[in-house]
Amino acid sequence: MHRMKRAEGWLRALMEVLYWFLLLSIGLFMSAILYQLWNLSNSFEERATILVATWGVGVVLVSGIAVTMVGTTYHAVRYEASVFEGVVSRAIVGDIDVGLAKSMKSGCAMIGELISKAWNKIGGVVLMARLKGCWKMIRRSLGIMGEGSRSADNSSDNSWWRRAREAVRKALEWMKICRIKVNRNSKDELMNAYLDLIADASDPILLERAAASFSYRDWVQYGDGSVDQLRKVYSRVMATDTSFRVRETVNAQISRFSAWIPQRRKEIEENRSWRADQDRKAREGYAFYMAGSKEREEAARKEEEEQFRVIQLTEFLVSQRKDIISEYFTPTWENCSDILDLFSLPFDKFVAKCLCIHDHNINLGDHRNIFFWSVNHCIQLLRADKSDDVTRIFPHVDLFSAVRSFVRANRYYPSYYDLLKLIIGDRRTEALQTLVRFLSTPRDWYATAVASVFVIAAGSSPQFPSDLDLSTIISHISRYHSWWTWRKASDTSIAYLGQCEISSMSDPAGVHHFLHQCVHMEVPHPWAADEVWRTSPDTRNAALILLHQYEPFLTSNIALPPYPILPTSDNIVSPNRRNPELDFPLLSASDGLDEAIPSLPSYAQEDPNEPTIPPVQASHPELPSTSAALSPADDHFVDMTDTKRYYLIR
Repeated sequence: MHRMKRAEGWLRALMEVLYWFLLLSIGLFMSAILYQLWNLSNSFEERATILVATWGVGVVLVSGIAVTMVGTTYHAVRYEASVFEGVVSRAIVGDIDVGLAKSMKSGCAMIGELISKAWNKIGGVVLMARLKGCWKMIRRSLGIMGEGSRSADNSSDNSWWRRAREAVRKALEWMKICRIKVNRNSKDELMNAYLDLIADASDPILLERAAASFSYRDWVQYGDGSVDQLRKVYSRVMATDTSFRVRETVNAQISRFSAWIPQRRKEIEENRSWRADQDRKAREGYAFYMAGSKEREEAARKEEEEQFRVIQLTEFLVSQRKDIISEYFTPTWENCSDILDLFSLPFDKFVAKCLCIHDHNINLGDHRNIFFWSVNHCIQLLRADKSDDVTRIFPHVDLFSAVRSFVRANRYYPSYYDLLKLIIGDRRTEALQTLVRFLSTPRDWYATAVASVFVIAAGSSPQFPSDLDLSTIISHISRYHSWWTWRKASDTSIAYLGQCEISSMSDPAGVHHFLHQCVHMEVPHPWAADEVWRTSPDTRNAALILLHQYEPFLTSNIALPPYPILPTSDNIVSPNRRNPELDFPLLSASDGLDEAIPSLPSYAQEDPNEPTIPPVQASHPELPSTSAALSPADDHFVDMTDTKRYYLIR
């Protein structure tokens, strides 16, 4: 490296000397040829037309070359950083500390320094002082005259030289003033030049050095804001010949950009408030604020352009994602930072966050499809026997947020059960507590979701803590019942009610209504009216026992009717609630309850995994029997209204 630095100056000097020698040689050669042609054409008695024409063509060509050299030199003098810049143009504008001039200047300085050192070493300064003294003595002794006239001549020569130097200096200053310089303070031009250089770069090492300065924030605030230009830059830095370091450096800019957006949003809001205050004062007639109206309009225009560029950039980053989940994000000025926060995460964490998308307070796009495809991604991994990949996703899933997200899903599919079981795991009590807290706030509910989550959280053999009050869930199920989940949800709820004290619950009215539904309600199929669901025989038995067991408490503590009585045409609620014998005529018009309940369709088969209903001790010996052999249905039901999603997730 040291030798290269030492040789660099000499190499530049050598190349420039060769360049000028070559130009002078060519110029001398062409001059000689043209001179000989002219003499040869005049040596004949008659006019040599061909030789004169050749000479004319040569003069035109040489003149063209000379004019071109003058033009390029003028361009280099006129415009800073011109492509035609050379030694002549740099010497004209006074920038001589480069190339040959720099080498000659440094060489002359070195030679002068060596001579000065040698002169001082041999005592030359003292010798010259003595010689000057001797010369003065000689002149005085000889009486040499004419000093005044000679000094006058010297002063006139010096004044002419000074005027010439002053004229050259002023000419150089004029050239510098009139010279069009590069706008080094324009960040827009610098940003455009930077992006163009990256897009056209072919050296991976150069890209590694330039990628460290890449910033999405700078693209938003400066430059032309061209998405095509950004796409070229992004394609270049993400190409296969670039290093992993470059790609990760660019990806890391997403998190920095998303962190900057809230700060900039706050600044823009403050600026708007400040401008509104100044506009109000300007309307009141203050001259100072009226003078700055154009500046405020320009600042507002730039901020609006920034907001548009932020949305454009986020849409561009969404389009660069390869997964199907990201297609359903819709960037806006309010949610750009949240979307980019998700995109900056590793893909496992990204999927985990998308599983909880319904629990997000800000609208990020089509939440329904985002949730569906994130669940479908996990299911496909399980079916492909890639349990390790799923295991890397689940640690990043927040249980409480996931439960709320599944509850708020507006479509439910069979494979949701398997995934939610894996997410809940052995934290069933926590999931049920989260569900109770979540149901305390009224919302728009999808009937299947809450019941499905409740059944999954309870498990196939439910055992509930004694201090856990699930009356809120049971009351919700009685209000929002679904053909797909009623059978399983009623079995699980009765299993819970058989293990607790109804009189100590927070919502006994909802429980009372639910018990009546278990006995009477027939839930019709969404599109096949002749297919209805009833609760299983054991569940109806247990509901009747519980109704009779707590009838004194329920009739004395609950204002009747606790809920609007359902119409008798629906065969749901008996009008004779206060009968101590619990006579329910809507179930049957005959003496035997077993004969009144028709057998269910053939699709309803007993599910061996149904929750076991614990026996409840009846306190009334004349309680009617409901042991009719019904066929409970399988708990796996599918909403066939969306056939495309059903087959995808199957």
